[in-house]
Amino acid sequence: MDIKKFKENWRGAFRDRLEKNEKKQVGKFYRYFKNEYYKGIESYVNTNSEREFSNLFKIRDIENLYIDLYEEVGVDFAKWYARSFDKFIQKNSGSESTWRTTFSRIGQTEAGDKIALVQGTALKELKRNIGTLFKDPEFQSLGRQQQGRILQNRFRGITEYQSQRIVRTEATSAANEGIMQSSQDIFPKSSLVKEWISSQDGRTRSLSRGDKSDHLEMNGKVVGFDETFAVPETFRVVQMRKPADFKSGASAHNIVNCRCSLAVYPKEGAQVREGVSLTGIGGGVSARTSQLIGDEIVTARKPATDITSRERAQEFTSKPNQAKDIKEAKDIFTNKLKEVNIGVSKISVGRGISIDNMNRFINQFTELSSKYKISDLRAGSKVNLRFTGGSGYGGQVRYFDSGRLSEIDLGKGYNARSDFHKEYIKKSRSPDKQNTFFSDRGKSIVDEDNLEIATLTHEFAHYIDNIDTSTLTKTFWKELDDIRSEYSSERLKYIKERNIKKFNEINLGNYAGTSRDEFFAEGFTEYELRSNPSKYATKIGELTKKYFGK
Repeated sequence: MDIKKFKENWRGAFRDRLEKNEKKQVGKFYRYFKNEYYKGIESYVNTNSEREFSNLFKIRDIENLYIDLYEEVGVDFAKWYARSFDKFIQKNSGSESTWRTTFSRIGQTEAGDKIALVQGTALKELKRNIGTLFKDPEFQSLGRQQQGRILQNRFRGITEYQSQRIVRTEATSAANEGIMQSSQDIFPKSSLVKEWISSQDGRTRSLSRGDKSDHLEMNGKVVGFDETFAVPETFRVVQMRKPADFKSGASAHNIVNCRCSLAVYPKEGAQVREGVSLTGIGGGVSARTSQLIGDEIVTARKPATDITSRERAQEFTSKPNQAKDIKEAKDIFTNKLKEVNIGVSKISVGRGISIDNMNRFINQFTELSSKYKISDLRAGSKVNLRFTGGSGYGGQVRYFDSGRLSEIDLGKGYNARSDFHKEYIKKSRSPDKQNTFFSDRGKSIVDEDNLEIATLTHEFAHYIDNIDTSTLTKTFWKELDDIRSEYSSERLKYIKERNIKKFNEINLGNYAGTSRDEFFAEGFTEYELRSNPSKYATKIGELTKKYFGK
């Protein structure tokens, strides 16, 4: 087996499947937390009392969320692992109903240890935020409807953060449980080994960079199925059955938001369980069979949707940046990045992206790279280029700990197969239709015909703001901080004056308020994609031209 290829493919396959599962589970947790917070807000605004808070975030409701997550994610990963052996297995002793029972029980156990914490944290956030605002004389002078709207807007961000934090941690645990359960339905534990595979995404925790646990060091460690991994923490070593193992006594720094996966495979010569037989190999596993099994595991994903037969039949005018199919589009992007000193090792294109989408991305990237300096001498080794997005994000730019570029995800615009996704992006980036309330729009405004390229443009901004750390760039950030401070002061001024129209005119969306980087990226996106950019989008755009323009 090509071990390096196996690990890379396993890591990618695991991540893609996990993100798909997370997206579904985050939605469930988000809806539940939002509804509970909104009930608490309504009750307090109307009665000025916390009396009804005791009826919120009920233990049974939270337990059911955990049970559903472990059952659905665990079964999905168990089936995914088992499918890797379909071509070899004549009879498999595992069944979906058994798996569902197993993972429901695990979910109930996991919930039992955490319900009180989840419930307590949610109620604490509710009381703290309501208490803080109601101490403000300005807030107290507002009407109930306005108070409720402001509180709801505040809790949207809190709800999103809490949902993602819980699901990302629990889904990783459930996925690894699914793999472990499925593997032992085929092979006895004594015939299996398990390998820790770190996410290797530039965010992998490491003691050498000041984190309190080390998953970078764990990458590639192999132990017997019933053995534990010795995982380093700052002042100790913790024995863990799998990544995100809550039962190990590991610290939260070791577990929360862990993205590592567990690869379980049979030893050479391994015998299968009673009642299971592998076709043509007498019940034992040969090196060749192990290689085929490994290849099948990591290629179990459905391939990215290629162009349709109708698109293949279309005649394309010969243009420098006009691709005829997805493969050619990948080649064009590879060459475009080479021009700015970035090598590409792999390009992934998400499902639902057509050749028309890719050509639009190519044209936008070409236009931006012709206007701004983006050559990055730190790029070094080749990077992964993705057009996929993921759970909880539209796109992203990732770097190794050394500062070298590791991955660029330019998103998928909006998935051409999803009307819901189109409407979500349109709602988050469209101007407010009326000025009767302070805007809670998620993102900065772009023209409607530019919605598809908004994520690409946003991520392009993240790339150019990380090019170097020269004195010139430091001066850029200082000037940007001044603009950001002015923006925050003016927003606050309009809130106090209740000047909704002026507030909405300068608003760059909620996401711009999460960090300096996002403030820059949202302002840059509006400047590039809106025919009449707002005051602070214009300031950001002009500042970018000053320092990065060609």
